[in-house]
Amino acid sequence: MQMVREYTNNFDADEHAEMWIKAIGRVNGVSNRELIEDAEAIKEMLINAGKNGAAAGAFNILNYTTARAVIEAADSCGCPVILQTSVSTVKSLGLEALGGMLNQLKGLSAQPVVVHLDHCRDQELARRCLDGFWDS
Repeated sequence: MQMVREYTNNFDADEHAEMWIKAIGRVNGVSNRELIEDAEAIKEMLINAGKNGAAAGAFNILNYTTARAVIEAADSCGCPVILQTSVSTVKSLGLEALGGMLNQLKGLSAQPVVVHLDHCRDQELARRCLDGFWDS
């Protein structure tokens, strides 16, 4: 728990957004300010979880069943959650289908939910995900 507090206290939303901007360039239709606001929202989620003696777990999901299970578990324990998708999952299920599904599930949760594209080196795919339903 101490490591989570240290990470949260040292999380710099501006620095995190700058990292995204440098990694993928200007995202079509998404301003630098919007990226910074997303990073600030993630930081706020982590801080609030820490204040409540909780953490925000990050879980890789593969499909509807795993995404729903993670969200239901987060709701049952009252914790925020980060849904991580791999590049291969996005490509196999389709960006629009997966993004729409995750956005719908996210809206059903009583807890904060962040959708994250994990370990993506494909700049075009990252841009398309951020333009769509992904938060980071």
